[in-house]
Order: sequence, then structure tokens, then C-alpha cells
Amino acid sequence: MKRSSTGKKSTTTPARTDRYQIRQHDRLSFWVKSRQGSGEYLVDLTSLKGNGVCTCPHFRMRLEPKIRDDKNQRRCKHIMSVREYLADMVILEAIKHNEDRGAA
Repeated sequence: MKRSSTGKKSTTTPARTDRYQIRQHDRLSFWVKSRQGSGEYLVDLTSLKGNGVCTCPHFRMRLEPKIRDDKNQRRCKHIMSVREYLADMVILEAIKHNEDRGAA
């Protein structure tokens, strides 16, 4: 069992999108494994009115200051990857729900 940088235990199995390995931290926060190295970035989708924030250098140094200045949505590749992962999970759950209803 891995521990995050906050010391919390992670019991979830990492999920894979086309590009990134993702594991859930809490309800709307996810750890995204870096493709370039061994690090991980924390993506929190509850911040900035749903835009989300990421601990990656690109988001922190380039995108976040622009969001705070002009209020436009700007998302790094890690935030986009988590949003795609969540959309896939919702779609799969809806398919499963429809199949279960049809079998009843």
C-alpha cells in the first residue's frame, strides 16, 4: 500500500487513461503519475470554481496566475486527464446501470 506525500494510505488501484496513471486521493482529488519521471501531481477539481488545480510546475507557474487574473478556465494536461477519466467512469457506470435495469 502506498502513502501519499500527505501521509494518507491509498487503497485504490491505479487507473490508466491513454496517457497517465491515475489514483483517487479523495472524492474529487486524484494523484496523477508523471510520465517524465517518478513523481506524482495532485489534481483537485474542487478549486477555482470547478476549473481545478494541479501541483505540476506548468499549472502553478503559468496557468494559475492567468486564471486568477482573467477568470478564464485554463487546464494542464493532468487536469484534463482526470476529467477524461471521470467522464469515462460516469459513462461506464451508466452503461452498467442500464444493463442492470434491462436484466430485472
